[in-house]
Amino acid sequence: MDNLRSALLWNLFLVSSLILTMFFNGQLVYAQMSADSGIEGDQEHWSVGFARFKGEDLLDENMRFTYAVPVDLFQPVLRCPFHFLDKEEINGSREQYKRQELIQLENKLHSLLVQRATEFIEQEVDATDDNLKELEREIEAQRIKIQKLKSKPASGWKVPSQQRVVLSEHNQEGELYEPPQLPLKLWSEEKDLDCLIQGRIEPLEELLYIEVRAYLRATNQSRIIYRDSFFPRESEKLVNDITKALRTFLYGRQWADITMEVEPVTAEVYVDGAAAELDETGTIRYLEPGLHSIEVREPGYIAQSVLIDVNAGSTEEVQLLLEKENPQTWLIKSEPSGADVFLESRQVGRTPLLLKEQVPPSSVLISKEGYSDRLYVMEGESTGLTAHLHPTAIDIDAVVENSRNRFYRGLAAFLFSLPLSVISYGQSSEYAYAYNSAIVDPSISSSEEQRLRARSTLWYTAYAGSMLLNGILLTDTFLHMRQYIKSSQEY
Repeated sequence: MDNLRSALLWNLFLVSSLILTMFFNGQLVYAQMSADSGIEGDQEHWSVGFARFKGEDLLDENMRFTYAVPVDLFQPVLRCPFHFLDKEEINGSREQYKRQELIQLENKLHSLLVQRATEFIEQEVDATDDNLKELEREIEAQRIKIQKLKSKPASGWKVPSQQRVVLSEHNQEGELYEPPQLPLKLWSEEKDLDCLIQGRIEPLEELLYIEVRAYLRATNQSRIIYRDSFFPRESEKLVNDITKALRTFLYGRQWADITMEVEPVTAEVYVDGAAAELDETGTIRYLEPGLHSIEVREPGYIAQSVLIDVNAGSTEEVQLLLEKENPQTWLIKSEPSGADVFLESRQVGRTPLLLKEQVPPSSVLISKEGYSDRLYVMEGESTGLTAHLHPTAIDIDAVVENSRNRFYRGLAAFLFSLPLSVISYGQSSEYAYAYNSAIVDPSISSSEEQRLRARSTLWYTAYAGSMLLNGILLTDTFLHMRQYIKSSQEY
């Protein structure tokens, strides 16, 4: 009976230990995932998400605002470069980093405790307890680390004062989060969001009342960004007003925009001496309010600058049209004529065409149906060009290759003819010397003198002929080379 009772108690202990092990492992995985996602998200970027606005007692025709308004606010987030954290956010982020590091240490402690329990269960009666002693030392060391971390002030954690703003992946897909049902702290940690934009819309007689809030995970607080009433037909103005308030909140500082209208469009814009980036609308965004110097430069044009004072939350428009410096007149012709002329990818007419007030460098494309396009770059002091167009039916590669082969064959023939000139010159010089020696030598017979003279004359004639051949082959080589270069340039 006692043996049966002992066996039951032992089995009960084993089952309890396994349950505790599963529980601790589950807590370990969840806590580790939360800590890892929080650390990576906060340190690298500041993620913003939008939830569908709540609509209370709205007519069906007005329910669309609960979805359309937050979706229209995606663009300001995508265009906001950074979020500058205020003191409260920095302190909250420090506490969050400390809490995340503490979770990691506690997770490791739980893992060691589970490992110790497993070792104790699996240990046989006659086995040594060295492993258990080592685990006890690690557990104690981990507890000391946790105590030290708890006593360490949160100010010891470094938090960047500005973080890159990113829109959540769920919103980037064009979807909105459903209004959270869980506490915002838990919900934002689960979604790995640093900021959640949410709101509500209610009927107010003929108007609609809207309130937009931003929840910050670092401070566990919500802030009202915008609230007002509006007529349903004024939805566009409403979105513009909310956008201004949202941009100020996202950026964390006052801002101003400048919309540039520049001619030529390729000109570079400088703000306070630094190159500025214009978006697709030609706007320089998130400038500090106040006085700024705007300068526009482009090679071949006279640079212009202007001083402009911008107010917080405003968008100023600046128009700068550069005057050309030393403009030129180009006559553009083609063979055959009637080809379309494109100047910097913009069609300006057909050949023959006179272009006035032009500034190099500029690209000119000549195009005609049934013919291959020709692209030129107008540089320096140029008066124009004549484009020789070739039918598209011509095998361009074959034409160029044929010209190249003719040049190489002519060059080879010229090089092979050079030894003939050298040999004939050497033989002619040798016989001429022998003939001159024979004239002054009385022992040489007249018949031998005649033979040496004939051989000298023969080799001299051969030398003259080889030089003529060299000249002909060299001229032919130069002509083929010129044709090869011309065909390569034309095609």
